[in-house]
Amino acid sequence: TSAQSHADLFLGVSGASLGDVVVLGTPAGSVEPGTSYTAWVGASDIVFIRFNNYSTAARNPSSGTFRVAVIKF
Repeated sequence: TSAQSHADLFLGVSGASLGDVVVLGTPAGSVEPGTSYTAWVGASDIVFIRFNNYSTAARNPSSGTFRVAVIKF
C-alpha cells in the first residue's frame, strides 16, 4: 500500500447489518509501524476491512489469518 493511503477488501458475513459492531483480530505478523486496520459493516452481509498506511513509505503487511466477529445491536 502506497504511503499516506489505504487499501480495502471485503468479505461476506451472513447476517451482518449496518450499525453492527465489528471486532477485528489482527495477526501480530501483519502489524507494521505507522499503520492500522479498521473494519465495519458496509452493507448487509458485507464487512469491509481497511489497511491504513499513515507512514511516509509503502507498506506491504505479511499475510495471516484475520478473524472477524460481528456483534448484533
